[in-house]
Amino acid sequence: MQSNAVDEPLFKNINREDSEIQKAHSLAAETINQFEQYVKEQRNVTYMAKLRFRDPDLSEELGTDQFLYMWLTNVFYHEEEKLFSGTFLEGVITWPPTILAK
Repeated sequence: MQSNAVDEPLFKNINREDSEIQKAHSLAAETINQFEQYVKEQRNVTYMAKLRFRDPDLSEELGTDQFLYMWLTNVFYHEEEKLFSGTFLEGVITWPPTILAK
């Protein structure tokens, strides 16, 4: 069994109204073009992105939007298609996912 270097849970939930999370989301949205430029450079580093997915079943059950956050690593930008791709839980997905209303 793999242990965490720091005693932190593998998964964590955070209140969507948390001001620090809202600040982080705003900063990420404001800097997506800068992130794209870094990824296009493809220097000898690993690029990662934290993605948000809406859980439709749980959202419907609870009556409010519920989200799951996952990391995409080894991010690469495909110039012709104008999209990001990367490694996600031992598989490959592309990003951006379907844009959800706030």
